[in-house]
This record gives sequence, C-alpha cells and structure tokens, in this order.
Amino acid sequence: MFKKNVSYGLIFLALSGLHSGCSSTKEFTRRPEPKTVPASPLSVLTKDGGLYRVKNYRFADSLFWAAGALEKDGKIRPFEGRLALGDIDYVQAKNNWGAGKILLATGAAVIFSAVAISYLNKGSDGFSVQEVHGTYYPPSSGGGDGWYSCPFIYSYDGGQYHLESETFAGAVFKGAERASFDKLERLRPVKGQYRLKLANESEETEYVNEIKLLVVDAPPGVKVIPDAKGSLHTLSRPVYPFRCVDGENKDVLSAVREKDDRWWESELAAKDLSRDEKLRDGLVLEFEKPREAKAAKLVVSGVNTALGIFAFEQLFQLKGENQLRWYQKLEGDPAERGKLIAWMRREGMLHVKVWKEGEWVEQTALPDVGPGISKDQVAVLDLSQIPSGTVKLKLESATDLWRINQVYLDYSPDLPVEVAEIEPAGAVDERGNDVASSLRRNDDRYYVTIKGQYAHLTFEEVPARAGRQRHYAVKAKGYYHQWFEAEGAEETALLERVLTEPLFGSRTFMPLWKARKGQ
Repeated sequence: MFKKNVSYGLIFLALSGLHSGCSSTKEFTRRPEPKTVPASPLSVLTKDGGLYRVKNYRFADSLFWAAGALEKDGKIRPFEGRLALGDIDYVQAKNNWGAGKILLATGAAVIFSAVAISYLNKGSDGFSVQEVHGTYYPPSSGGGDGWYSCPFIYSYDGGQYHLESETFAGAVFKGAERASFDKLERLRPVKGQYRLKLANESEETEYVNEIKLLVVDAPPGVKVIPDAKGSLHTLSRPVYPFRCVDGENKDVLSAVREKDDRWWESELAAKDLSRDEKLRDGLVLEFEKPREAKAAKLVVSGVNTALGIFAFEQLFQLKGENQLRWYQKLEGDPAERGKLIAWMRREGMLHVKVWKEGEWVEQTALPDVGPGISKDQVAVLDLSQIPSGTVKLKLESATDLWRINQVYLDYSPDLPVEVAEIEPAGAVDERGNDVASSLRRNDDRYYVTIKGQYAHLTFEEVPARAGRQRHYAVKAKGYYHQWFEAEGAEETALLERVLTEPLFGSRTFMPLWKARKGQ
C-alpha cells in the first residue's frame, strides 16, 4: 500500500443546518468574517457554467462576495462581485500545505458558507479544530493511508465497534449513486438497541442518502448473504471447487478453497504489461454439478486492491482544470455519464463467465467492494444448459484489481426468511447534532461529511422469533467525491479513448500502477 501525505486545506462550507438540509442565516454571522483568504485557489462552478477562480472573498446574508477571475464561454476576465449561494454547483478548495483538494457538491444538501467547521476524528474522546484568524481549517492529516474509499460502517457487539462494511464502492459521482448491501456478522442488540457507526475516513466528500438495518430471521444452520440488488439468499450446502488455476495456468486451488489467511492475487511483478493478454487476469474453476441442478448460487469472498482508486485518480487527472465542469456534465449529459459507467463496469467489476458449448459466456459481474474490508458476494447462475458432471467458471478482471479468499457454489434452493427493514431511530454526529432525518429515506437529503466526521446510529431492537436464527445486514445508498489533484489542460482525445476503447485504459494506467508499486 502507498501513502498520500495530504494535509487538509481551506474549505468553506456548512452542511444545511449542519447536514440537515436547510440553510441558516445565523450560520453566516456567527463567526467573524474572514478579511483575507490565503492565496490558495478556490474554484467555484455555478449552474450556468461559470468557473470562478477566487482569491479574496467574504459572506453577507446569503451572498458570496468574491474577487478573482471568471472563465466562461472560452473567455477569461477579471471578476469582482457577488454570487447567490443557490447558483453554486461545485466548490473545490486547494490547500496550502499538501497536494490534495477538497471537492463539494452544493445545492439542496450542502450550503456554501462563511464558516468552515471540519473535524479530525480522535476516537471516542471527540475531535479537534484548529482556528486561524477567525477562519476554521481542518487539522493536518499528518500523512494517512489515502487508499481507502467509501463510507465505513462499524457494528457494535456490546463491547466494541467492528468494521464490517465499506459501502457503495465506485459511486464516485452523483450519477453513479447506488445502494450497497453488506452482512453484519458482529452486530448484537444492547439494551434494546442496535448501534452502528458511520464514518468518513478517506480523502473524499461523502454523500449518504439512506441507511437501513435489515434484521433477518432464517431457518437454523444456514448462512444468509444479500446480493447486489438486496435479495437475500440462504446458503446451506457449499460445494467447493476441485480445480482452480490462474491466468498463468498455475494451480491456486489451496488459496481459494477455504476462507483463511491464504489469498489469490495477480503476480504483478511477473506480468509483461506490453502484451494485451496480460492486462486481464483471473481464475478458472471447476465444480461438480448434480444432474438435477438448473441453477447455482456463486459465492465469492474478496476485496479490491488500491488499483481502482489509482485508476480513478488517473482518469480525473485527464480532465485537468476542467474537472469540475466534467462533474457537471456527468450530471446533465446521459451519453457522457453512460460512457463513464460503462468503463467502470468493464474495467472495475469481477466478470463471471460460464463455459458453454466451447466458449465463455458472461452471466453477471460482481461490483467492486473497495480495498478496506473483504466482502462475501453472491450471484445466481443459470446452469440449465450445462450438462451434468462439471461446471467450469471463469472470474476475470483487470490485472491486480482483486484479491480472492474463497469461491464456492451452493445448489440448494433459497429458503423462506422473515425480514424487518428498519430506519434509524436516532443518528448523532461528532458534534452532537441530530442527523437522522438525512439518513432515513431515499430522497434528495444527504448526510454530507469530509474526512474525520462520523455519526452514531441507533435502531430499535426487533424481538427474536422462536425457532429462527437471527442475521443482520445493512443497506446504504449514496455516492462520494474523491479529492484528486487535477491541473493543466484537459487531454480530451486520451480520455475519450480510455472511456470507449477496450483495454486502452489498462494499457495507459497499468504500467504507471506497476511503477507506483515498485514492481
């Protein structure tokens, strides 16, 4: 893993009523207005496409008074005047000490304001804030990993919190917003409540739309795993592969048969990335197939490497100083949005293929899960046209994108389960603010955080059902903006080829990734 030595920079935002979705004029007068802003670029993109490079500014009522330069319609001119907060679409703040930028989407959920209150999570003891000349700066990160992404969800077992979900990985802009479903193995009720912690621990701005707890009662002796769409599947008769080879035809069965400390991953150092066939890697597995089986549930336990985050970073750098305008275009242009989503599916997902009549036929693709924690994923495969005896599967992705711990099939039918989907009874952030209303429903209200912010969520306990075994899962919906550096002119032709030409992105980025890893 690598480290990004990123110090947080200047950011001026208030989250609608501090995440609540409504603005407050008091927020603009509570603290002294800054007279001068350090000369670190503050980019403000308005809904009409105007890009303001701001150096000096102040706030009054609901207006943003700024001086700098305006880029619009291919022209650059000096600007000094005011902007209505409601006209602002995106804000990006470059810090004074490190290389990172803080990116914000504004609008109904986030209100640009004079007071920037940013927090550094110091565990259960609270937070710290550094004040400079009446303006609040997030404290320096002091380094940090920088290679995680997506909100983290911790479950409480009565004694401590356990990381169990890195949710909606890959939803790096609003048009890619999605729901993610993860099982919670460690969650236990405590004094009539379930407790979760939702935390932003990455160099990104996170927008969480909805959190629900799924309380599932199933027959004893079965596992329950949600698929990518939230359907719950019971697993009771696992069938393990009897053969497994990797892309180099090397026997790796021992790495993926059991869930243990052995993993399969690409041997990147040995890959000749000048050859297109080495830009893809994966596993070929064989399983016994009962005569009567027409379908099977495939279970893959794995985690992503940091390659996905690296690829997004390289991609957004190709937009240069037009990065904010690209975010805006992704929201308003379905064709542009479709190209990026297609690239994400092609390059980022784990493709599942079945050997049928002499060729590989793709049946599904498992979404990326992030590099923070391994996840069990399940998908139902149609085997009705596969003869009895043996099923041959291929799991394929970009080289070095996935680490696989275990793969198995389960031919048993799904058993009936009872599910209670419950919304948070309460949610309190690190400052003591009630943020539950932003998390209860799938709507246009988001709980918005930057690195170091978190919320404790409580859910009312569901009475146990006699003769059933209790399971838990969490549903979380949202998206996030990663803090990527992007300077200079846009490389339009190169970006277009990356998005639309199969393998071109891997040809471009993989050698850089290999060099970054020192291999």
